Amino acid sequence: MLAAAEAAAFEILITTDQEIPYQQNRNGMRISIIILCAPTNRLADLKRLVPAVLLSLNSIEPGQVIRLD
Repeated sequence: MLAAAEAAAFEILITTDQEIPYQQNRNGMRISIIILCAPTNRLADLKRLVPAVLLSLNSIEPGQVIRLD
């Protein structure tokens, strides 16, 4: 999935899958990952992470993984 996203010119993947860094071979990849760590995947829980996501989008480096909770 990450290889396909990177091939499609995506720079950042935002996900709730906390295991994705361990499930995918990221060697040599430049796509960055922002992982949303909330109590549930319900919109009400994820919405509170939006300000942190916006800040992260301005500072994340290629290939970096950031966990937000």
